[in-house]
Amino acid sequence: MGARVEGAGTDRITIEGDHVEVRNGAVRGFPRHGIFSTSEQTRVLDVRLTGNTFSGVRIESSSAALVRGCTATGNGAEGVRVLSDGSLVTGNVSRDNQGLGLSLGSTTAYGDNVSSGNNMGGAQASGGVAISCNLLESTLTCPP
Repeated sequence: MGARVEGAGTDRITIEGDHVEVRNGAVRGFPRHGIFSTSEQTRVLDVRLTGNTFSGVRIESSSAALVRGCTATGNGAEGVRVLSDGSLVTGNVSRDNQGLGLSLGSTTAYGDNVSSGNNMGGAQASGGVAISCNLLESTLTCPP
């Protein structure tokens, strides 16, 4: 079990510095994003991201990021947003977020994710390259 970090006193957890890993914890109630990074090779693993005003996790302008095994629920924007070249988003659960469950850059690979109840019942995922099946709402979507 990891630590729980709540949003009192700061607007988000910001990762500054390359090759940083956030693992095994809960991030909730931040007035902006739960976790925000523009650093190279950011890794967010097995983290619960709940009730943040914007995205649960947002990674951009980075390369080779990894978001794996996270649960993003009840966030005010996307559950998981990764706009980084050569990145991987896999094994995550994104539910009941106000925006998309998964918002991905055009070269972000994704697979084995579950996304439902996001975006007021609209689209569950946008962008990215599916490398394996994803359960989007109640539809199992697999690459050709």
